[in-house]
Amino acid sequence: MKVIFDMDGTLNFWETGTPMEVIMAPGYMRYRRPHANMVEAAKLLIRQGIEVYTLSAVFDLPHFIPDKEFWLDQYLPEVDASHRIYSHINKGKAKHLQDIGVRKDDVFVDDY
Repeated sequence: MKVIFDMDGTLNFWETGTPMEVIMAPGYMRYRRPHANMVEAAKLLIRQGIEVYTLSAVFDLPHFIPDKEFWLDQYLPEVDASHRIYSHINKGKAKHLQDIGVRKDDVFVDDY
């Protein structure tokens, strides 16, 4: 079984109404406040031997993935690089779920 967590709005708080220029600025994704209960749930699943992934949408900006990596390294370092998946904001996440071999008994946790 796999559990795939979205980052923004699921593992960390998303502030609705934030201007796009703020969201796209370097550092914004780096310092999102974690949803402590969701982060702890992911850690608990990992300790139980469940394969945990993160899947997060990104803009085509050079700082976006490094900022998200920084956040994961701070709050969820148990998810290694091969289990951190990024999807371009306009491409959708479904293809990436197929790429990691999601089955019908796997779970995708997303605020969308």
